[in-house]
Amino acid sequence: MQVIINIGVVIGMFQVTGITLPLISAGGSSLTLMLTSIGILLNISCYSR
Repeated sequence: MQVIINIGVVIGMFQVTGITLPLISAGGSSLTLMLTSIGILLNISCYSR
């Protein structure tokens, strides 16, 4: 996914600012949203088996 975003930024399809790196960016709201998303996906994968 990160490769697609990088290619999109280089060719000018996506904006350069506002895209955070998952689990690397130190922003509070970005980190909270990413960890919540991972938790929901892990919960779904646990109960789908």
